[in-house]
Amino acid sequence: MKRDPNRSLKVLAALLAATVSQTTALEAHPMIPGITGYPALMLHPLLLIHQALALGTAALLIGQSPGLSRWRTLIAFAACLALGSLVQGAVPNLFKYYWIAATALTASAAALAALFFPVPPRLALPAIAVLGFLVGLDTHGEAPGLWSKAMSVSAAIVTGSILLLLAGFIGSYHLPRPLRLLARIMAAWITAATIMILAFAFRG
Repeated sequence: MKRDPNRSLKVLAALLAATVSQTTALEAHPMIPGITGYPALMLHPLLLIHQALALGTAALLIGQSPGLSRWRTLIAFAACLALGSLVQGAVPNLFKYYWIAATALTASAAALAALFFPVPPRLALPAIAVLGFLVGLDTHGEAPGLWSKAMSVSAAIVTGSILLLLAGFIGSYHLPRPLRLLARIMAAWITAATIMILAFAFRG
């Protein structure tokens, strides 16, 4: 079967269309004035620093691992995010300080993207799956009930998938050396930022 070269773009367009057409009323607190409902839930992971750093690192990893299966990665990311949210709901007290481990793991994953180009798929895929799990651990419903939680999880998956698809699509081309260097600088910056966050946390 001949592969459609525009498959990634078509899936991305479908994801965007699905979110734009989402009309379900949700009780999400607006982190940005005027943005409510499902779009607010989609923005939520990008406005929390540890989740934004995790998603940014996952995007850098998939973009810098040309041999990585995009669809397998998306499935692993979504499944681990949903699993993380499920675990967080089952034993919430266990993860009271999870963000410390999440920050340390994000720093390690970002270091991979900074040190290697290309990043070996055997390292990139598990790292992206772990990052999805970490995002899921802090993804919970804006209101009580399974429906609210499902909407929050689906919004986080859509946001993460869009970032991964864009990064994977861009990374599928042979980028000029300056852009490859810029990606590694961004990964190094995330590594340094997460280490700094940990240093301030332990300093008290």
